[in-house]
Amino acid sequence: MFTLSRLHIDKNMDVKLDNALSLLSRAQSKGATKDIIWKAFLGSKCDKRCCGRTLKVALINAPCHGFGDIVFGQKFACYLRKWYNAKVSIFTTREEAHTSLGENPANLIGPKNMKDKTDCYPFADLRFPKVTQHFDLYFVCPVISDYSPSLKEVESVFKYATRVNTFFMSEYNAPKSGIDFPTGVGMGRLGMLLVKPPKTKRLVGLTGPYALMYLAGDDHVSNADKCAMAFMEMVTTKYSYPRFSIVAPEWVSTLLVTGSGTAVKRFLSSVSDRYPNLIVIDSAGYTTTIYRGRGPTLTIRGDVLPVDNKQMLSLIRYSVDDILLTGDQSITDALSCCPTKVIYYQIATWKESLARALVKELPNKYLAKKSTSCGTLSGVKYNPDQAGFVDRWDFRKLARPKLDAIVRAACAVRSSDAFEELADIIATSRTLASMKKRGRHLIPTGSD
Repeated sequence: MFTLSRLHIDKNMDVKLDNALSLLSRAQSKGATKDIIWKAFLGSKCDKRCCGRTLKVALINAPCHGFGDIVFGQKFACYLRKWYNAKVSIFTTREEAHTSLGENPANLIGPKNMKDKTDCYPFADLRFPKVTQHFDLYFVCPVISDYSPSLKEVESVFKYATRVNTFFMSEYNAPKSGIDFPTGVGMGRLGMLLVKPPKTKRLVGLTGPYALMYLAGDDHVSNADKCAMAFMEMVTTKYSYPRFSIVAPEWVSTLLVTGSGTAVKRFLSSVSDRYPNLIVIDSAGYTTTIYRGRGPTLTIRGDVLPVDNKQMLSLIRYSVDDILLTGDQSITDALSCCPTKVIYYQIATWKESLARALVKELPNKYLAKKSTSCGTLSGVKYNPDQAGFVDRWDFRKLARPKLDAIVRAACAVRSSDAFEELADIIATSRTLASMKKRGRHLIPTGSD
């Protein structure tokens, strides 16, 4: 005998099936039917107490040029586990990178046929073990801007992946075509993958006030030297301390020691008036005194980076208000940790769309041009009003209703014969007409 709660669940499932069949009957194209089942569940809240407890998810994370793609995948996996208690398996070409972020190696599946650990492997060429395992949902997370696996490629690798249970997530502000979760900021975007930052302590050995600049070298982003020097000129003008440090990548300390390049020479010439003592520490801890005088001391710390994610959050938290970053997830971490930080951004060519959106939404007018996005003397007194940005562009708020519906739908497909058949009809029908014809027999007798 059914309990009242079970009778309510069964009745509610019938209502959702009616909603899905109604959406199917009104569909004007085959492409529009992909989302019919989960749309029938929109508005139905879902958490680990009421659904998803045995949900099996395949998260496909094949990074291309950057650690940020791996952090992106890790954050989304954490959402799925925290919200739904889902069992998430991560199929990736970079198992060791996920492990470095704390992922359990048992949840990581690497390709059997990859000869090296280079990024950007052709997706269809990868051969993963366990691909015959039946997962409820498949997420390509994220779709890389210069490496875009199609549904056909996913289906060729994963036996049970279909157009109904496979979803694609974009990088921030990447093109939306074919994307189910267009992340980023601006019209039609679902926000940034913000997190609750862990409690952190100031890094040992890093005393006194310091600025943080975390940017890529010239081998990845052109004019990196100009970017670094622009930020250092701005912060050494804005902040006047008896002892001030700038935490920078090792290649910056090398540039300063060699004194090569017009931008470097210009900075060294100008900063001596503000900081008559300049000391550079390289990655090995070797100290070079560039010049010595009477007055404040500036130390360039090339011996701190790189660090793990938790240590990076500490560096961000305890740094001065102005910060220079590169990469989507570094910006996301800064906003998660310290939303009042004034963020300057090393803009790679493929990230210009995100920079344009941040100009308006953050806002920061200096991100509009590469010549000012890394820092400018005009920004010394800049104090933008960033209140509300995090609330407006939080993926956890903007995407949660859709993700709840998708999880509810996946559970329905697994537990209901009718929904399982409807999912098969949508996935396998060659035309919209045949799909509608096959779906009619699922309408209960006597229904309008």
